[in-house]
Amino acid sequence: MTIDYVIPNKNEQEFIDMAIELGYKELVFLYNLKDFKITKFDTKLKIDFGIICNSNEIAKAKNKSKIVVVKCNDNVRQIIEKSPSLIYGMEDHNNSDFIHHKNSGLNQVLAKLMATKKVSYCVNFNDLIKGDRVKLFSRIKFNIKLCKKYNVDVVVASFANDCFKMKGKKDMFLV
Repeated sequence: MTIDYVIPNKNEQEFIDMAIELGYKELVFLYNLKDFKITKFDTKLKIDFGIICNSNEIAKAKNKSKIVVVKCNDNVRQIIEKSPSLIYGMEDHNNSDFIHHKNSGLNQVLAKLMATKKVSYCVNFNDLIKGDRVKLFSRIKFNIKLCKKYNVDVVVASFANDCFKMKGKKDMFLV
């Protein structure tokens, strides 16, 4: 699917223009809970709206939007139990890896729970560019293997807050 998730700041039209240029078919605008709004745009792109929030705002966000995106923290299981649409940032922590496998923030128990609750695993492409690439990429690769094994949807998104930080759909092809 050619879709990207972005975080606009009153620059929605710039994102739409860039998405068309990059070849996307769908664009999801993510707003925080208090700024959430649905606006009509005259474009051939399919535009959707979602909420990006923290773990204690999931219930309120689900009442406003069908797309709820949450950055993971230490309470991964509690976040998954609340059934957001997407969860990202599992692999972004300072804990060291184990001897025989990666400490990627995801395990088979959580992957099964994600499949049951229909929570998608999301890779924040901009975090991959900014962070320790080797460590993050190996953890993401491990998480994607688990997600494929337990039929969890994997989404790769730019989470760009500026249209020039968006990536082409071929650039973000990880899976």
